[in-house]
Amino acid sequence: MLEISVDSIRVSLMNYQRVVILKEKEGDRYLPIWIGPHEAEAIAVKLQNITVTRPMSHDLMGNIISTLGGNAQEMFGVHDLMRAVRDNCDIHTVGLGKVFSAGTLLLASGTKGKRRIGKNCRVMIHAVLGGNHGSIHNLENEMDEIRWTQD
Repeated sequence: MLEISVDSIRVSLMNYQRVVILKEKEGDRYLPIWIGPHEAEAIAVKLQNITVTRPMSHDLMGNIISTLGGNAQEMFGVHDLMRAVRDNCDIHTVGLGKVFSAGTLLLASGTKGKRRIGKNCRVMIHAVLGGNHGSIHNLENEMDEIRWTQD
């Protein structure tokens, strides 16, 4: 697997958009990726080890997704979108840090040969979980959802 690092964040002289420059760790190849100003600021803050007074939005979302593992219904929505576009383009998926629950299906749904995980990434799969509270009607609905998810 090819290891890369963030080399720098620059501003394009042609259109003034932010560009993050990725560099091959053991080589001389670079990959520019155009990003939005908010993403550029977040990456710059991280690269410079600046402590912010409150978590940035992407940190909050990352923590929520990492902690909760996502949600099956939302995951199937993203999965349906991936399936809809896969005939027209390759879908590259990259697992970094930890990938579990809903994220495992999305990671595996990338185009064959275009799926990657980081050297220290952990991919964990578990059985479908359900709660055990509420009325009989609610429990039956939950069991129907679990059966549908497993099928």
